[in-house]
Amino acid sequence: MKALKGWGIARGGDAKLSIDIGYAAEGLNPGDYDLYAPSENITTDTSTATRDKNIVVISQAERGSLYSDGQSSGSVPAITSEILSTLGAGDVFHGALVAAQVWNKEISEAVLIANTVAGLSCRGLDGQSGIPRKNELDAYLAKAKI
Repeated sequence: MKALKGWGIARGGDAKLSIDIGYAAEGLNPGDYDLYAPSENITTDTSTATRDKNIVVISQAERGSLYSDGQSSGSVPAITSEILSTLGAGDVFHGALVAAQVWNKEISEAVLIANTVAGLSCRGLDGQSGIPRKNELDAYLAKAKI
């Protein structure tokens, strides 16, 4: 974050800042990011979204995800799918969450999309081959009537 600030990049600017972090990091301030996505190993408290006025999404793997944007809070269950490997599922989750933000989805729908994409990615052994394309995601969500 220090380097970004040195370059004049800060939260709330044209470039949105997002962090996907799975371990405690000294000096890390969740309020420095537009989207703060910590592991449940760090916290299960989404209330910082109200204080920091950002979006907080906490993945809980097979238990789904918790979210808050300071106004709307909730949880989204994980999907049930064939699991060959969970390799990369967390990274896929965060990437899909960021993509859903770029698509201007409401936070609950963005988390649903991220959970679904990450769950479907577990069909592959390599962390990439199971990732659905957008049309497959749309078809899955329509079929599941989610």
